[in-house]
Amino acid sequence: MNANKKWLVSGFGSGFLAATALWAIAANAPLSHEAEPGVYKVVAEDEYLRVVVGTWKPGQRDKFHSHPIFVAYSLTDCHRRLYKPDGTFDEKQLKAGSTRVFKAVGSHSFENVGKMECKNLLVERKK
Repeated sequence: MNANKKWLVSGFGSGFLAATALWAIAANAPLSHEAEPGVYKVVAEDEYLRVVVGTWKPGQRDKFHSHPIFVAYSLTDCHRRLYKPDGTFDEKQLKAGSTRVFKAVGSHSFENVGKMECKNLLVERKK
């Protein structure tokens, strides 16, 4: 096999293993509303979609959880920190009215590091 083909096969194999590992991590973490029902309230659902409202008090951090493919809409301004299982985190200021579309998200924990209540509306795909 020439060097280009080896690189292509190696790259595909690595990508496949990474995607499989990410799926396994997401599969091992409970869904948000199951992990932290005090934060995530299911307000509507059918066989295809689940609508969830997440509410965090200032300083509140939720348990590690996952999400299927979803859309997030910020109902309030929010200063949040998102933790990965390895302890690293990403910090952002979210503005009320901002909308984000996500692929499935593996295990993570959300912390409201602001001084005001933080509220997000999530629409999750079930199938």
